Amino acid sequence: MSTDDNDSKLIHLNYLIDEKKRFLITKYHETYKAAQHNEFLEGVLKDYTQYRDVITSQKRNHIKALETIYSHVNKVKQTNELGKEISSKHIHEQQNILYEIKRVKQDLDDIVGSLE
Repeated sequence: MSTDDNDSKLIHLNYLIDEKKRFLITKYHETYKAAQHNEFLEGVLKDYTQYRDVITSQKRNHIKALETIYSHVNKVKQTNELGKEISSKHIHEQQNILYEIKRVKQDLDDIVGSLE
């Protein structure tokens, strides 16, 4: 399987994940509104809220882990004991990590912000 095939599959999976996330956020809102008028939906709302809290916690932990990795790569880059070629790889990795941090923070903002 080629790299292009893998990239294509990853892009498709990310799209599906984003779609599922939007679906769950929409269902949360619908359930929240309906639960105000129907006591039986309070349990469903509680489940959605717990799910949201778990996802939020995971996203925050993911951000912390990425920031730790970024910091470590930065320290290794500053010591520059590994030479110029590896240093350029560090810069590339740092850019990838920063991109991932931004993406995860946006996901977190989408989850938290949409529920306010």
